[in-house]
Parts: sequence; C-alpha cells; structure tokens
Amino acid sequence: MKLLELANKDDFTLEWNVSHDCHTYMKNDPMFYRKEYYPVMTSISDKFRKGESVDFAECLKPLVKNAMEQYCTKYGLDGSQSVFTEEDELNIIERIRDEEVKNIEEGEY
Repeated sequence: MKLLELANKDDFTLEWNVSHDCHTYMKNDPMFYRKEYYPVMTSISDKFRKGESVDFAECLKPLVKNAMEQYCTKYGLDGSQSVFTEEDELNIIERIRDEEVKNIEEGEY
C-alpha cells in the first residue's frame, strides 16, 4: 500500500520547512561545506580570537544567498527568489549563529 492511497490525492502535500532543509543542505553537502561553509566559519572564528566584533548577519548573508541558489539548482527548483523569503534567509542565519557560536567558543574552527 502506498502512502498516497491513505490520503485524498488532491489534499496530500508534503510539509517541510525550506529554511531548515537548506541549512541541513549547507552542513551535509560535502562540496558546499568544504568550499563555502567551513571557510566562512573559520574566518568568523579568527575574528573572534582576535577580539574583533563580528556581525553574523553581515558575514553570513553572502554564504546563505549562495546556499539558497545552489540548493535550488541542485533540487531543480525555480530559483531562490521564488522558493525562499527574506524571513527564510534570516532564519538560516539565526540557526547558523545559534549552532556555531558555541562551536567557535570551544575552538571547533
């Protein structure tokens, strides 16, 4: 039996949070992580170690915009402007900041 047989086919939608999914993509896609994500995190970590102030939104915005574009390309979506909202972009930045500040303070990067 298929899942679609249990639900009305017209009412069936798969719910997911696109900002959470994009953040997961950023951390789990080996090429994106190695070439994009990790270098930005080490740059932020270097600034922290030097005692410089870090504006996470400013540092992460280009990374997140690039991730949204690559995510849409990889999964055959219309493009980041039609898939992601500004709120999604801010949610991704906030999720990264919340996760990575602790890692940076503990010397992960």
